[in-house]
Amino acid sequence: MRTTKKASHTQLWINVLLFVFGCLFSWFAWYVTLPETPVAKMAALSFGFGLVILIGLLAYFDTAARTRMSRFWVDLLFGAGIVALMYVYLIGLLVMWQVIVGIAGGVLVLAGLFALREPHHISDRGPLPPADLDDSQK
Repeated sequence: MRTTKKASHTQLWINVLLFVFGCLFSWFAWYVTLPETPVAKMAALSFGFGLVILIGLLAYFDTAARTRMSRFWVDLLFGAGIVALMYVYLIGLLVMWQVIVGIAGGVLVLAGLFALREPHHISDRGPLPPADLDDSQK
């Protein structure tokens, strides 16, 4: 696969932003929990970067979806995974069904809204070559 200088520059900035957001999410987890043991400190750091990895995977698989239904399921599954990570880390294994139902409904609505967009196709990823169309093909 051939990459241009602009594409590699864009990928560099995406990686820098992912690292910055990983640090911000880790700082948030550290601030909320105030860990004292080494295991708790590692959990706070892994929460932030695990969240960024899940968001990156969500974005990657969302752009690779070919149909609206596949986009819906990708968004729903990764959204549920992200929410489950946040719920277990911030609240714990305590089951509060009101919170779980509310969050699941929010993920379902967001996945449905994002699935309304047209899926990406290979032909949409760059300029099309010029075509000589006559009047019968228009």
